[in-house]
Amino acid sequence: MKKKKSVGRKMVIAAAVLVLAVIGLVAAGLIYLNHYLNTEGFRTRLEDEIRQRAGVELTVGDISASIFTGFTVRELSVASPAEGDPPLFQAAEIVLKYNLSHLLARKVTVDRVEIVSPRIRLRTDAEGEWVLPVEMDPEPEVKPPPVPEREPEPVPPEREPKPAPPAVEPGWEIAVDSFRIADGSAEFFTGEDYDPVEISGLNLSGRFLGRGDASEIEALLEIASVDFGGERIVERFRADLVLKGMESLTADLRSGLAGGRVTGGLSADLEDPDTIPYQTGLNLEEVDIVPLVRTFAPDLEMEVTGGVFGHLQAVGVADDPDSLRARGNLEIREGTLSGNPVQDLIAGLLRDEELKKIEFEQTEAVFNLSGRLATLERLIVHSRKTILAASGTVDLERDSELDLLVGVNLHQDLVGEIRVRELRDAFQPSEDFPGYRVFDFKVWGTPDDLRNDFAQRLIRRGAVPRLKEELLGRDREDEPESDRRREKREKQEGTIEEGVDRIFRLFGQ
Repeated sequence: MKKKKSVGRKMVIAAAVLVLAVIGLVAAGLIYLNHYLNTEGFRTRLEDEIRQRAGVELTVGDISASIFTGFTVRELSVASPAEGDPPLFQAAEIVLKYNLSHLLARKVTVDRVEIVSPRIRLRTDAEGEWVLPVEMDPEPEVKPPPVPEREPEPVPPEREPKPAPPAVEPGWEIAVDSFRIADGSAEFFTGEDYDPVEISGLNLSGRFLGRGDASEIEALLEIASVDFGGERIVERFRADLVLKGMESLTADLRSGLAGGRVTGGLSADLEDPDTIPYQTGLNLEEVDIVPLVRTFAPDLEMEVTGGVFGHLQAVGVADDPDSLRARGNLEIREGTLSGNPVQDLIAGLLRDEELKKIEFEQTEAVFNLSGRLATLERLIVHSRKTILAASGTVDLERDSELDLLVGVNLHQDLVGEIRVRELRDAFQPSEDFPGYRVFDFKVWGTPDDLRNDFAQRLIRRGAVPRLKEELLGRDREDEPESDRRREKREKQEGTIEEGVDRIFRLFGQ
């Protein structure tokens, strides 16, 4: 009996020793493999593979690897092809963490891909093209030596078809669970007056809800601020993203904009990667117009203040600016308008200094954008007894060339206070605003070279009624006018207007 117990004890000890030996061998193998992953030879091969996969020249500060956790690439940098320029891309760390236990099931599951402190710097060249790295030339293909031609072999007799080979087990499955970009930043130089465009505090995190191309991704994009030429325009930007494979993308947007708020949504169809049609709708609330004007129209002579409210809708196709179609309805509240030469002229005529700074009572703008042509359907600025109205186009293809018709509407009481008869007669009854009289003129040209026919029209409009009065003596006739006399008078008035037009054309007006 004791002998049997002794044999059993020996078998248990032997099994334990065997298990410990196997564990020791596996541990030694893992330790050796982990050591090999950190050797200079492996790091060099891995760096070469990263460069080849990226397709551009890049430098790597350090690479550390662990069989238990993953890889870490530090101080990654992509140089600019332009000599003297800073790197196009830098990252403090790129970390890849995977699940070791899944290797036993022939799976590589990446728990997290993380890019820490990436920084992008891009600029355009003199032709307006982005300066980007040149792709590395692929390794030359080694062609085998030509094989000498042989006589065709005789066709063997037909044989029974071979049975289909057994199904091959699927290979390794690679999947990513989540990704994260932390503390990113970007700097762009586009050649415009609002350069540079600086993005800071960029964070992007997301997770995969499925496998392969049909997987669904939920992500959160946050940006601390976006500055244009040193002026902070966007802050606290947030977008909740949902990507359904390569089918569609939707996003809920919230952001601060020039001291106000913007909310809305974006959707895009990704089924055709060559087009990617999109549509978006945004709501604006209390957006301060001052920093927008100061940033994107620094040479504007007028001074405009106030909060912008309204709604914008846009549809288009990615990478095709000409396809953009947009429509907006905006209002400016609690604002003012000053520094406008037309205002100063009207204030001088009426001897009313308060008109030099119009306080908005009602301001509305309706516009649409088709390709690169913006059409201002209606702009109305209502203040006290003055209404300014404008409509026309802005051609973005031609340096924002304007072609506008501007109407100055004055309440009839204000018109009556104009002492100069010719100027008073230039204002005609307004069809759009009862109780007001209007004088309209054209504005055209680029923002750097704006022209108008204000003075010419004012003189002409004032001269025609005075000439009619002097030549026809209409105001001195009290008796009723017959149809024959009315026809005669209208013909004479038409002759006077035609003569005035010829005079103004003669002087290039």
